[in-house]
Amino acid sequence: MFPLQRKKDTGIVVRAAQNRYLKAEKSYLCEHLTSQQVQFIIIS
Repeated sequence: MFPLQRKKDTGIVVRAAQNRYLKAEKSYLCEHLTSQQVQFIIIS
């Protein structure tokens, strides 16, 4: 898993053994994830 910095009261789990190159995005997984905006919110 990648240790990512996160804002208070937020969470993210990324299950990946390696920081793979994403051919379609032309970047690596970790960099791609951290550049994305929030896509959904789960409230329980």
